[in-house]
Amino acid sequence: MASARVVESRLRGRRRRHRLVVATLALVLLALAVCGAILLMRRPFMRVQTISIEGTSALSTSTLEAFVRNELSGNYWAAFPKDNILLYPKETVEKDILAAFPSIRSAALRADTLTSITLSVAERTPSALWCGEAAETASSTPSAPVSAAPHCLILDEDGVAYAAASSSSGTAYLPYYGALPGGGTTLPAQFLPPGSFKDLSALVAALAGEANAGAPSRVVVDENNDVHLQFGNGFVLLFALGGDAGKLAQRFALALASSPFAAHPLSSFQYLDMRFGEKLYFKLK
Repeated sequence: MASARVVESRLRGRRRRHRLVVATLALVLLALAVCGAILLMRRPFMRVQTISIEGTSALSTSTLEAFVRNELSGNYWAAFPKDNILLYPKETVEKDILAAFPSIRSAALRADTLTSITLSVAERTPSALWCGEAAETASSTPSAPVSAAPHCLILDEDGVAYAAASSSSGTAYLPYYGALPGGGTTLPAQFLPPGSFKDLSALVAALAGEANAGAPSRVVVDENNDVHLQFGNGFVLLFALGGDAGKLAQRFALALASSPFAAHPLSSFQYLDMRFGEKLYFKLK
């Protein structure tokens, strides 16, 4: 019986030693594999050497290239290089570019070869200005149109504020007023939902054509989502944001053809209010 226990004890010892040897060999092989992978990933033929930039007009390509190179500098876990073509942080770089450059609408990175990538960007197109939370409305004394815009922000065609306007922008673009997230301190910022802003811009253009009252001088969207469209001659048209554009334009045309608008120029009126369905309210100056 004692002899059997000794044999069994020796077998267990051998098994433990065998498992220890196998585990040691596995760790050694794993370490060799990791070291081999690190050496391979760090080889120049697998690291980004060339960065091409597409789609820029206002922004400098060298600025964007330098930004991307900085994003690809360093290592993961102090071992694997970020500029390795298989490991470079594509989504992170794209997201950081949009945050760092508000004038860029979209950014996409792609690998061309084992050592080259291309950044394709689309820049925003200036469409209008955002010039503050509020401005004069129909009940206020009209002021001159905006001629300089040092305090204004540029809006793109989707209503996104993305950059400070230059002094010459005031005469080039129509100023809009209304609430903007953060008051414009953090860019980009959405002034109105893209669909609402596009519809409003088109409606303003259509109403301006009907009015024959000169170019609009400003658009105010107040806290109740009422729009105050002011023209250069001081006339103000009021309507609700999000209304049926076709019906609004039709009602405005009918109003201009009716008395007393047919007998007086629009410059004789302070405002026309179309916010209340078929009822129209106006005030002579």
